[in-house]
Formats: sequence, C-alpha cells, structure tokens
Amino acid sequence: MEQDWQPYSLNKQNTHNRNSEKNVNKIIQGGANVDTVKKYNAGHNHNHAVQNVGKKAEAEETKLEHVSHDFKIALMQARQAAEMKQSELAQRINEKSSVINDYESGRAYPDPQIISKMERVLKVKLPRKKKEKKTQEDDY
Repeated sequence: MEQDWQPYSLNKQNTHNRNSEKNVNKIIQGGANVDTVKKYNAGHNHNHAVQNVGKKAEAEETKLEHVSHDFKIALMQARQAAEMKQSELAQRINEKSSVINDYESGRAYPDPQIISKMERVLKVKLPRKKKEKKTQEDDY
C-alpha cells in the first residue's frame, strides 16, 4: 500500500452569502418560485424575559439562610479549643481557608457535607438548623 504525501488545500466555501438578497433576486428573475422566510431572532440562543421571570419566582420561593449566630460561635470555640488556625482546619477538611472564614463570619450558606467534616475533625457536634415539621394545614 502506497501513501500519498501530496499537499492538499481545503478551502471553505463561503456559504454565508449563498442566500443573500442579491442571489435570491437573480433566481426570482430567472423565473423560479422562491419562498423566503425571515427568521425572528435567528442566531440568538437566549430569551431574557423568560429567564428573568424564572429567577424572580425562584428567589421568592427559596430564600437561602446563612449560618446561624450560634453555629459560628460554636465553630470558633471548637476550633480554638482544638488549638487550630482556620487554615489548619481548612487543610484537614480539604477546603479553602476562605470557606472556614465565611462560616465563622456568618457569610456562608450551610453545606451539610462541610459541616460534618468539621464535626469529625474537631470532634464536636455543631448546632444545626432544626427541620420544620409539616402540619396538616401545610398539606392542603
């Protein structure tokens, strides 16, 4: 089997102007029947109005709460009792030190996996938000 090592040039044909108004007019003048359809918003893959409505509705339904004051105080005390710096605790749970800083300052949203890692390393039980019980009125 012999290999062909000759150079080949691949040229991309300009397909953008193939259906331009000028070309369509030439075809119409030639006597062909042509249907043209103007596409609305062609080439754009977004619709801002629908997305914004969804975001507003989603924001109203679920409001994420930051960690509680009791939690951040308990975390700080447990870490200091274990004589650890924030960076040491972060390294032990494989997170960034900014994550620990956010939890202790109250800026973080509670993540059960991170909280359980901290509990395991610090060997304490940190306070968690209690689950709300459903009442019969909620079911209706």
